[in-house]
Amino acid sequence: MVNALPHSGYPIAESYPIASYPIAERFEGNPKDLNNPAAESYPIAERFEGNPKDLNNPAAESYPIAKRSEGNSKDLNNPAAESYPIAERSEGNLKDLNNPTAESYPIAERSEGNPKDLNNPTAKSYPIAERSEGNPKDLNNPTIESYLIAERSEGNPKDLNNPTAELYPIAKRFEGNPKDLNNPTAESYPIAS
Repeated sequence: MVNALPHSGYPIAESYPIASYPIAERFEGNPKDLNNPAAESYPIAERFEGNPKDLNNPAAESYPIAKRSEGNSKDLNNPAAESYPIAERSEGNLKDLNNPTAESYPIAERSEGNPKDLNNPTAKSYPIAERSEGNPKDLNNPTIESYLIAERSEGNPKDLNNPTAELYPIAKRFEGNPKDLNNPTAESYPIAS
């Protein structure tokens, strides 16, 4: 029988450095596993206002939100996005169609000489009534009083509304003359016998 000598054991091989597989950066569009070309990618955030810029990072800033005001782009992140509508500058229209509480353009008073639209410097004005007897004082208001009508009597101005108007003629105080040349039915001055 052969006596077996204790075996000193196999030598332990020195350790090789262990390389780690690269870790994918958690960022939109990056593959979830750089070591697997078929690995799915991190989701890409839609470029739209208020969306986070990176769905994979809860602390990422969001896309800017456009102010809802006329003429502003509806999406600051999309240069082709339509703009908010611009209100027509005309009386009574909202100053901003995108804001239901916005004040309205002022409405012109319907009175002679006032512009028909205070928001348009070239708008025509309301017509001015001729200052002549019997004409309404304001053509734009059917309930307004009319200019005064002068009594057709001698010495009265022919138009009370015009200080330079001529006067009705005064009859000569002479027998047989009518007492009022402006009234064909007026009695005549008596003729002395």
